[in-house]
Amino acid sequence: MQPSRSASSRSLLAHACAATLLYGVEAFLLAQGVFAGLAAFVMVVLGIIHVIRGLLADRWRVRYGSSMIAIYAVMMASVVLTIRANNRLAQRRAEGIVTALKLYRSKTGDYPVRLTALVPEYLPAVPLAKYTLLFNEFTYHHDPAQRQGFLMYAVIPPFGRRTYSLDTDTWGYLD
Repeated sequence: MQPSRSASSRSLLAHACAATLLYGVEAFLLAQGVFAGLAAFVMVVLGIIHVIRGLLADRWRVRYGSSMIAIYAVMMASVVLTIRANNRLAQRRAEGIVTALKLYRSKTGDYPVRLTALVPEYLPAVPLAKYTLLFNEFTYHHDPAQRQGFLMYAVIPPFGRRTYSLDTDTWGYLD
């Protein structure tokens, strides 16, 4: 028995809403892409099954399966692109903070204990690393006694932390 066009349309609308919700959670809350990737994989496989069954039986399954594949492929691509854009933004903002830290050091002889000491002379405000709800702040530490410190932000939470070493003037990854 073939479902009606309106039932298929409602089902695809539900898939589009679910994919949009998953995009929002993954791109702006978790910033990892793991759950979106798993969901996209499962839904693409189900879409392929619909396409194959449609080739053997009826055309509506081909259209329905193709639409499912497209919805979740677009969702996953959007998650990946958003995470990449947020990480590029964080890197640019981190480089701005590093520049401000160097200017502060050249004027005072040492790095500040807190990033807020850079405001307003070197930065208008301490920026957020990314447009996400979690893992969106820079971590900064400076120990004047040991003249060591770092600036850090999470690329792919909770690991994949990009770091700038104050004492070696180099970028790297903590994990």
